[in-house]
Amino acid sequence: MRLRKSLPLVIALAFLAPAAGTARAANEPPAAPSTTAPKMAVADVPDAGSSGEMTEDEAAPPPEPAATPVVPREPAAKAPQAEPSNGARSVVVGKGDTLGGIAHRYGITSGALATANGITRGTPIRVGERLEIPVAGETVHPPTRVHVVVAGNTLGSIAKSYGVSIDALLEANKMKRTDRLKIGQKLVIADEPETTHPAPSRAEERADAENDERSSGPADAGMQELSIPGTAPAYYFEPTGPGRSGMRPVIIYLHGRGAEPGKYCQRWARVARRLGWLVCPSGQEDRGEGKRGWGNSWPAGRRIVMAAIDGLRRKYGRRVQLYGNTLIGFSEGAFVAMNVGLREPHTFNRWLILGADADYWGAVGVASLPEARGHVRRVYLITGKHDEVVGDADEVKKWLEHAGVPVRVLTPHDMGHEVALEAKPAMYQAALRWLAEG
Repeated sequence: MRLRKSLPLVIALAFLAPAAGTARAANEPPAAPSTTAPKMAVADVPDAGSSGEMTEDEAAPPPEPAATPVVPREPAAKAPQAEPSNGARSVVVGKGDTLGGIAHRYGITSGALATANGITRGTPIRVGERLEIPVAGETVHPPTRVHVVVAGNTLGSIAKSYGVSIDALLEANKMKRTDRLKIGQKLVIADEPETTHPAPSRAEERADAENDERSSGPADAGMQELSIPGTAPAYYFEPTGPGRSGMRPVIIYLHGRGAEPGKYCQRWARVARRLGWLVCPSGQEDRGEGKRGWGNSWPAGRRIVMAAIDGLRRKYGRRVQLYGNTLIGFSEGAFVAMNVGLREPHTFNRWLILGADADYWGAVGVASLPEARGHVRRVYLITGKHDEVVGDADEVKKWLEHAGVPVRVLTPHDMGHEVALEAKPAMYQAALRWLAEG
């Protein structure tokens, strides 16, 4: 059975404490323990062999007829800073400025700002550098780049090095696949514009599938495996939909205790692939019959998650986005996701937490939350009304809001401690879209 506790007033005071300089293990107590201070994160389910153990495969309890869904209240958004009075559409980078901070100041996404300046979200910016500021809401086309053909170049190698598709390269240069490249030839590199893709309708999904079948590009490889040292493989799917051959964000799903990662990766594929790469690492704990766990250790989970990102980047190059990605975590996976996201806010600045527990951070994690201000872009919390930790979602929301992180909470009345992907795919798609748009 889950360990529950009331949240003492001292948690609120933890925000005033300086952030911890070094990340601690999940079950390490704070430096100055107190009988009223919250304990560090504990496992969200009992040890193996307990008759009360829950896994991801647990069925939802019957809904309460009288209950109604909780309508999430979106926090008031900050008004973007007014444009310069001289009408200039550029800004000079000052001391302490970041790409995300400048984008927020002008009410645009960091992706749009990066695209308008021909860089990625992970490209360092320098004091004194001038950045072009696109108008909020417009489709941003990156500046034109030119590649000079050298010995050994092929259409495929050039397209891969710039993170664009061969078709886009051919179209930008009015070429055919049969045309031969010449040394010294100049090729225009036309990147995909920065856009937001809405959730597809059933008709659009069918049309995309038919177009993919007629496409001259490679067939969908389906679920693939990525070797991760020290644990079972990470499972992944390549992106689908528009721009799938260009640079796309990564969506990491961290499974609950006692789950089979490959099976859950297949379930998430229908929801997430149009938004980017879907990667499902395996927890380091072998629970038998293909089931895995995280051993209540977020540091081990952090190593596995970052190894998966690095491995995917080595294999696919610039098609894999290194910064501004999304973490999804359920149950024990939510414990890992909440702690990894807090320590890797540049790589994962969007979180979808399913079954958030107030025990998962502890005093050190809560005290370090203010450091997330300006780094973590958005957090979406979904917890079933019949889940034992449903009340914790509101508590975690308060902590995030206090740290200046935009957050939404949803508590479906007909869900328990589960991931209802088949029953509610639109709910998860909407959550991921909201995260991607921030």
